[in-house]
Amino acid sequence: MIDDIRYLIVFAQIAEAGSISGGAEALGLTTATASTHLSKLEKNLGCALLYRNTRKLSLTHDGANLLETANFIGTSYYTTRKKISDLTRDIQQIAPWLTANEARKRVRWCLEIFRA
Repeated sequence: MIDDIRYLIVFAQIAEAGSISGGAEALGLTTATASTHLSKLEKNLGCALLYRNTRKLSLTHDGANLLETANFIGTSYYTTRKKISDLTRDIQQIAPWLTANEARKRVRWCLEIFRA
């Protein structure tokens, strides 16, 4: 499941950049890794997401339909990571003796309490 989120983020970045290499560079990945992630996403979904030729990429119908969802998932993922990072930092300020890992455990514990 986490891999699928990663693949969706890579797909969205490739679509935004207009090239696999541009999307890879924006994410700090190699072109080969970004291409592999895209291929795995297409395999998992059972459809092509991009038309590829030597000059440019363009979205297939399925790719265009998926792009909005991929952008939403990517935004949600990064927003959640920032919130957890902020909470971890806040806990470390309150309890400076905690390591970052211990503070993250406290954040998870607090989130579980609020979900119940």
